[in-house]
Amino acid sequence: KWWQLPDTANGLDVHATFQNIVADDFLCKEAGTITNIQVWASWKDNATAGVLSTTFELGIWSDLPATTANPHSRPAQLLWSETFVPGSYLVSNAGTGNEQFYDPDNNSLTPENVIWRYDFNPKKPFCQKGATNAPRVYWLSITARTVDPNLFFGWKTSTNHWNDDAVYGHVNAAGTALNDWKELYDP
Repeated sequence: KWWQLPDTANGLDVHATFQNIVADDFLCKEAGTITNIQVWASWKDNATAGVLSTTFELGIWSDLPATTANPHSRPAQLLWSETFVPGSYLVSNAGTGNEQFYDPDNNSLTPENVIWRYDFNPKKPFCQKGATNAPRVYWLSITARTVDPNLFFGWKTSTNHWNDDAVYGHVNAAGTALNDWKELYDP
């Protein structure tokens, strides 16, 4: 229902490896279950060791709209989450692009160019509640747990932005978001 295609010309791959979490908002105008989630990503230094061996935590959140005090919207309450272990998702090479791996914590950029597409089919799908006359904003979040602490997963920026910028934050050792969301922007 909602597509945000990867930016292959000047994209950034935002560091979403544990203990980082990245989220972006989307609009729901038709109620129904989310049975497939596709994420475009890259690995720092074009590493391939983590492509099939990573555990992903996906979440869907309610929206906390922007206010004068907080000028960007962000995830509010976690409504659904599911853990996807190796073998429970599909991954395919989606080509190459002119890109940078971006770590917002230290504002560093590293060139890389291989694009991967991950397909997640939830076992207990989230049922979104939006309608044409009563749309709802939700947030999709992702964090990756790699088997090697030297492997870094990055969620790709898109060509078709909607509403506010994506955000990033951190999770604790148990994987719970710390709600320290910060707006993402092109450095």
